[in-house]
Amino acid sequence: MIYSLLIKLGYNEKDKIQSGVNWILNYQSIERGIECKWSGPDLNSRFGGCMKKTPCFYGVVKSMIALTEYKKRFGNTTDIDKKLNDGLEYILRHKVFQRLSTALPIESSIIKNFYPYSYKSNLVEILTLLKSNNLYDDPRCNEAIEILKQKKHRDGLWRSEVSQMKSAWIDFDSLNKPGLWISYVIGNLPGLNEQI
Repeated sequence: MIYSLLIKLGYNEKDKIQSGVNWILNYQSIERGIECKWSGPDLNSRFGGCMKKTPCFYGVVKSMIALTEYKKRFGNTTDIDKKLNDGLEYILRHKVFQRLSTALPIESSIIKNFYPYSYKSNLVEILTLLKSNNLYDDPRCNEAIEILKQKKHRDGLWRSEVSQMKSAWIDFDSLNKPGLWISYVIGNLPGLNEQI
């Protein structure tokens, strides 16, 4: 998340940005059954469970967002394109939000509307990522798009349904009330801004 923000904000110390991108290229797993090669600190902390043989889905999403932003700002490189394409395919294999084993949501909040995004992700952020990479029309996005369509209210607006990280994040919209921010972000996705 930090590297994505630095890139979007035009941070100019490219060597520091490159070190974050290199971490993603070298250590962010995007396939099941492959042990993470990272041996640095905090791997065995309570937050390191996703660094084993099953990649953290949110980690894959946030890493692909960072690579997408890097590519927009600095152009294509073979290493980044390969990792990005493989990561986006991993997300699409999950039909944007589903467990491979049961087709249930990976985690309950992934289908909830919230903005801004925390370390967690949701349909809105993931579909925006796929749109940025010209994959929004992939049929594996259809179920996620349909969920967002069904959440639109008669007034033409969406609602924020959950608050993430209340101690650190400020909600842009009040919960379960017409949300201008969340509606603006969702409305930028194709096919979701039509009138009811």
